[in-house]
Amino acid sequence: MEAINDVITYRRLDVLVLTETWHLSVNDMRLRLATPVDCAVVNTPHCSGRGAGITVIYRRQIKCSQMQLPLLTTFKAICICMTTASCPIILLNIYHSDRSIAMK
Repeated sequence: MEAINDVITYRRLDVLVLTETWHLSVNDMRLRLATPVDCAVVNTPHCSGRGAGITVIYRRQIKCSQMQLPLLTTFKAICICMTTASCPIILLNIYHSDRSIAMK
């Protein structure tokens, strides 16, 4: 996870979207190690099974609010509205794992 922190820092990324994070909560040590000190996180941890955690790491100077989605049963998603100096941006991070394809 420190490699993710390094990529964000050295590439000066404002936003990084991750899937298959495997973190269990917002306080997960791996997630904290991945997040630079000047960044914040919006995430949906994985609760059971394999993978399935999704995360958006973004610079704190970007105003960000999470948008409510309807109850999702076949995939996970996070939708956020980020407000920058130039314009608002809607970002939708979707994760779907079709285990039936992997098992064939």
